[in-house]
Amino acid sequence: MNPPRKRLLFVCYANACRSQMAEGFARELAFPGLEVESAGLMAAGLFSDTVASMAEVGIDISGQRSKTVAEFDLNTFDRIVTLSDRAFGQLHRRYPELRLEHHPVLDPAGAEGGREERMKIFNLTREDVRGVVLEVLTELVQMPKRA
Repeated sequence: MNPPRKRLLFVCYANACRSQMAEGFARELAFPGLEVESAGLMAAGLFSDTVASMAEVGIDISGQRSKTVAEFDLNTFDRIVTLSDRAFGQLHRRYPELRLEHHPVLDPAGAEGGREERMKIFNLTREDVRGVVLEVLTELVQMPKRA
């Protein structure tokens, strides 16, 4: 018997850094039957520093693409995890019926300085995102299938 399918969506502002990292980690760590997506309130494109940060831990997200929440039927997800205050606020206002799980994480997109300084910020965010993903996946394994 196949395990029940579950759908998980990570959302941040621009789907360029945090939610892309979360999608990469969740796909890498996913249990059978888990479908993982990421999206933003807008689609800014996948940042090269995001790809580089994830590559440092052996996860290739270069094939992922930046998407908006408008591309999905949000009601089909078992779990929607917001990683930015802006994403949480706007989704909550637009779709008050949705149950959102909010885990704000520092946005590395504004990191300044040379490559080394920027990568330090991206890597700090990456580790925060990894923690969120591990927590969400642990809870999702124990969650009953939605009706």
